[in-house]
Amino acid sequence: GRRERYYPASGPEQVREEVQQRIETFEREQNGLLDALEAIDQAVAAALEIAAHREREADEAGASARDHEPQLPDLEAQLERTRRAMSMRVVALYKTGELGPAQLVFASQSLRELLDRVDVLGKLLAHDRLLYARFHAEQQALDAARADAAAAVQRRDEARAQLGERRAQAEQERAAKHTLLAAVK
Repeated sequence: GRRERYYPASGPEQVREEVQQRIETFEREQNGLLDALEAIDQAVAAALEIAAHREREADEAGASARDHEPQLPDLEAQLERTRRAMSMRVVALYKTGELGPAQLVFASQSLRELLDRVDVLGKLLAHDRLLYARFHAEQQALDAARADAAAAVQRRDEARAQLGERRAQAEQERAAKHTLLAAVK
């Protein structure tokens, strides 16, 4: 009748303990794989979040660069008009010859003519100072606009580069996850 089971010399308790140890080892390995997969999922999510942030930064910097670009031709044209005005003033000074301001004033025939000439010289000097100040301010505005545009382009390019790095990192994490999943199957 009855069939007797064959147990190694150590007995059924020993076999039960070995099976239990194998089950526990298997569960630890599975839990380790699940922990690794969860860590990979978190790393992918973090990389994608950073990538999205970098993409927004790149878009904002690109918009800033596009905002600055239309200003540049206007500023350059304004500066060129001021340059032409300064050139015309230099030509006018050249055409007056070697007659200096003191000679012009002292060549006056009457007190009224002297006062008129001093007044005209004062106005010319004030105009020249304003012309130079305008030129200087316009040059600074153009330089600042160019620097802002260049900085915006640099920020955009840096953000795009970091975006590419983060996307590559997320792809590497996904590949590692697929490798682990293949090992589990």
